[in-house]
Amino acid sequence: TFSGNLDGQNHTLSNLTIQSGTYYSGLFANMTAGGAVKNLTFVNPSIEVNEGNGYVGLIAGMAMGDTLRNIHVFNADISDASGRSTAVLGGLVGQISSFSVLDVCSFNDSRINVPMAQYVGGIAGDTRTSTNITNCFTINKNIISFNFLTSFYQRTIYE
Repeated sequence: TFSGNLDGQNHTLSNLTIQSGTYYSGLFANMTAGGAVKNLTFVNPSIEVNEGNGYVGLIAGMAMGDTLRNIHVFNADISDASGRSTAVLGGLVGQISSFSVLDVCSFNDSRINVPMAQYVGGIAGDTRTSTNITNCFTINKNIISFNFLTSFYQRTIYE
């Protein structure tokens, strides 16, 4: 669980590969209690999703009460070779909740191919509990899923 602050100082992280069989999967598996990631660009990242994943995102599988600001993703490839993963997944975060903030974020020229995923979105797969999303967008994305999907974020629940 990550609850610290990561300021990428507008640097670019290239060719990051995430391969994890854990339930929460991402750069940080799970963010909670006021964590923050900001000022970071990802180029050519890849995530290999599998049956063991429940929540998947480039930054975090799940974020609760956190801030993601000025994060941009280019040419991502998120895929499930087995075709059996039912994860909740987003380009940046799988599920985000508890008054989290997504601000100035983008998911560009990227591909998500996880046919059996439960909820899929270019920015977030599932948003809950007063998450604040501003100035975020997706451009030229290819999302393949047979269940619930959207180009931006999916399933918003207010609890």
